[in-house]
This record gives sequence, C-alpha cells and structure tokens, in this order.
Amino acid sequence: MRRITTSITTLVFSLFFAANAFAQESGAGQLHATEKTITEFGLGLIVGFPIFVWTMSRLQGALDKRKDRKKAAFRKSKGAAAWKGGW
Repeated sequence: MRRITTSITTLVFSLFFAANAFAQESGAGQLHATEKTITEFGLGLIVGFPIFVWTMSRLQGALDKRKDRKKAAFRKSKGAAAWKGGW
C-alpha cells in the first residue's frame, strides 16, 4: 500500500512541475496560448459545467423514478406480504 501511495505522489508532483519544464522564455509554453485561447477555454467551462450538471441531474431523476416504479411493482406483487405486519 505504501508503494502505491508513493508512486501516485511521485506522479502527481512530476506532472505538477512538468509545466515549468516545458515553458519557454515567453512563458507561453508548448501550446502558445493567447488571450483568445484562454478566454474561449474559460467560456467553454462557464457554459459546459452547467450543461453537465443539468444532464446529470436529469439522469439521476430518471433513475430515481425508475427505482420508485420498481418498488411499487414489488409491493403490488408477491412481495406485498413482506411489507405487511411487523416482526
């Protein structure tokens, strides 16, 4: 377990410092990011994140409705005896 933790930590730190290694004197890095590129990426995050949240919420709602329908069907079928009575 300790070996895995050490490996993951080493990988994270090496990826974190890799950005400095690939930076050029201009500071733009390998992608030569301009203000327009950064702005478009930020706009994509601003628009994309709410769409992702909305989509996942709809999916969760559909799965909850499906679960409720299955529970109701089980209660109406043979399993109804299990829901009646106490001990």
